[in-house]
Amino acid sequence: IGAVIRELNTNAADAHVAAGKKDKPHVVHLPNHMEPWFEVKDFGTGLDDDAIYSVYTQYGVSNKTNSNEYTGCLGLGSKSPFAYTDSFTVESRVNGKVTHYTAYLNEDGFPSLSDPLTVADTKEENGLTVRFPVKSGDYNAFCEKAIGILKWFKVTPTVTGNAAFHYPEKRTFVRKTDTYGLAKKDTYGYSSGGSYVVMGNVAYPISTNEVVTYYAKGDDAKVRQLLEWGVELYVNIGDVDITASRESLSYDDDEANCKRTVPFIKKGCLEALKDLETELTKDIDTKPTLWAAREALHQIRNTFPGLDI
Repeated sequence: IGAVIRELNTNAADAHVAAGKKDKPHVVHLPNHMEPWFEVKDFGTGLDDDAIYSVYTQYGVSNKTNSNEYTGCLGLGSKSPFAYTDSFTVESRVNGKVTHYTAYLNEDGFPSLSDPLTVADTKEENGLTVRFPVKSGDYNAFCEKAIGILKWFKVTPTVTGNAAFHYPEKRTFVRKTDTYGLAKKDTYGYSSGGSYVVMGNVAYPISTNEVVTYYAKGDDAKVRQLLEWGVELYVNIGDVDITASRESLSYDDDEANCKRTVPFIKKGCLEALKDLETELTKDIDTKPTLWAAREALHQIRNTFPGLDI
């Protein structure tokens, strides 16, 4: 369920980028007892007849491989509903015409697309709508997964259909820049949510033990401390490797990916710490008295023993 929600929504967001509407939210409908379907509707470019057959019937085919502005490019997202259902409907709106298709798995288990079911005039914006029915026992699961996935989108989708859906309170930060965010801890000394690489509209949890060993020393010890604290690293598409399922980061150290992911995370953490050191030093320098400055410095050193301040 989570994979279907993530893939269809990243496709919708990518469609808005392609159409020059990256600040416009797309629309998600969650299933309920009166309207038992899941739907994602975008206002992007839509797909003409040739393009839609190519995209929906061939694995590995994508129209987003020539730019790192797009989250998707593996050619799997459009077929993701098949992880939940054997068929779904696709509505494509292009230049005043709306065409409806049914995507389905054929007798050999391969994705197929029907001939156009209907073609009509429309005044709606270009774009795609993907819809499929949901089993009643899965309504809550769709809502819960959507909350966890959609909160990471730069432009959060408009969500309808389930009154229980809500975007959680935004995570608070000690410091946040274009490249990292250091989580603020609560009164009990805990930060919420762990550490992530945020790439495109998808957040990938960082496995601390894959990046540094438990008994790390030197810079690696600083990296481990930061990851255990809670940090978000904001990266460009392609900066790190992900698994084919897009469920997690790939930490494989084979020759193909040149061991990119771990070094990139370490580098990002150390750059974040350097920036933090600079900003905290500035903050100490602005204290009105020597006592206040020493008090602030003592608090910082207790929090981050590895900082060079």
